[in-house]
Amino acid sequence: MTPEYFPPFRLTDAEKASPLWQRLSERFKKRIAQLHVELESNLSESETAAKRGHIKALREQLALNKELLPVFKDAQ
Repeated sequence: MTPEYFPPFRLTDAEKASPLWQRLSERFKKRIAQLHVELESNLSESETAAKRGHIKALREQLALNKELLPVFKDAQ
């Protein structure tokens, strides 16, 4: 089965400059910083993995203002 193609998602210049995007990106950055501080505490492996996953997801959101490569959905 051929993987399904998802074209890259890009924000326009106007969207990147919008107050909403500015607020969201600042919130994402602050949350990433907070999660990094939390990672320095004594956490279980699963808690550490969850926080790292959350950081990765937030970074993916922040990357929406950059040109992204196409993503292929895994064949099932």
